[in-house]
Amino acid sequence: MMFNLEETEFRQPHPEDSFVYNWHSFRSVKVEKSVRRLSVVKSAKFEIEVVPFLQSNLFATIMEDIIVQLRILAECDNALHIFKTHAEMPSLRAAKYGIVRPEVEDELEGIDPKNLGKESYKLDKLATDRVFLNEVIESTYLDLAMDGIFKPLSDAIDEINERRERLNYLAEEDVRHKAKKREVMRNLRQQRNRIRSAIYENDIIIDRLRNKIEDASLNKEVQIRYVDHWQQARTEQHVLNIYNKESGPSDGITSYRRKAEEEQRVHAEVELITNILINETLTKVENFMQQYDKDIEAVDLKIQIKRHEYEAQLEERLAMEVKFAAHDVELQAWKKFKVEREEARLYRLKMIEAAIAVQAWWRGLLVRLQIGPFKQKRKPAAKGAKKKKK
Repeated sequence: MMFNLEETEFRQPHPEDSFVYNWHSFRSVKVEKSVRRLSVVKSAKFEIEVVPFLQSNLFATIMEDIIVQLRILAECDNALHIFKTHAEMPSLRAAKYGIVRPEVEDELEGIDPKNLGKESYKLDKLATDRVFLNEVIESTYLDLAMDGIFKPLSDAIDEINERRERLNYLAEEDVRHKAKKREVMRNLRQQRNRIRSAIYENDIIIDRLRNKIEDASLNKEVQIRYVDHWQQARTEQHVLNIYNKESGPSDGITSYRRKAEEEQRVHAEVELITNILINETLTKVENFMQQYDKDIEAVDLKIQIKRHEYEAQLEERLAMEVKFAAHDVELQAWKKFKVEREEARLYRLKMIEAAIAVQAWWRGLLVRLQIGPFKQKRKPAAKGAKKKKK
């Protein structure tokens, strides 16, 4: 069913036939737009490859049938409409109650990247593809019917190819970005390990400095106390010397005894200080030994873990080598089997062709010599002829 380019009025369908009425109204609007587009194309004098009139009309007729079938398919799929309505219920409810929608909506809003196989996404994709296919077929139909060209179809194909190339480029970029992300994460882990090592070393240095400060403060207190006692002892010594000189030899014994006691006290203080220093040194040595034991245990644990990982990788590699060797043997056997099968097939084919040639030669020989099943039968003589001979 075709229409003339110059005719813009069509038969008015029955009012009850809503589908036919909508279809003819759609056609009339499309024809007016195509006539205006044809005038613009002719005025611009574009050089476009035009299909012959008969072929363009045949293609347009096929496009028209496709458009009707697509419209019937879209209008008659009630189950899909119901399912799509259920999926779009939030947006329909928002439109019913007058909820203000943003002027600019993001296409990716409401899409869960972890659940891309959702039925609502598939329905939206199906609806978008149907709309795009209808637009392409309708535009191609009108251009074929009016101008004899199929530029919308070629533009749609170019657009699909560009979109496919864009998707491939985005997939490559995604892979490249993931590789960069893995590299950055690896560098981040290495940097974190270096920072932890530096923090650990700084903590050790801080502990050493703190211990030195505590030791210095303690040594200072001991030295101050020693100096005080020494001054006190020297004062007492001078006082005793004066007293001995004044009191005579009787008090000398007492002074010497007191002096010995003071010296004994000083030696006791020095011994106490020495013991304190020795105990602190022993405590440090014990702490260092405990830390050394912990570090050795951690290093041994890491060595064992690495050794287990190495053994697992070695076992896996050996298993893969055995598997690859078995696979190589199977592959060689399969290649040998294919070669032998092909040789057997060629031999059978050659024997069959030889048998056919021999049979054809023998059959031709029988036909030419008129022997065997091809031997000519003699016709029986007539009865009247036999009587005449007698």
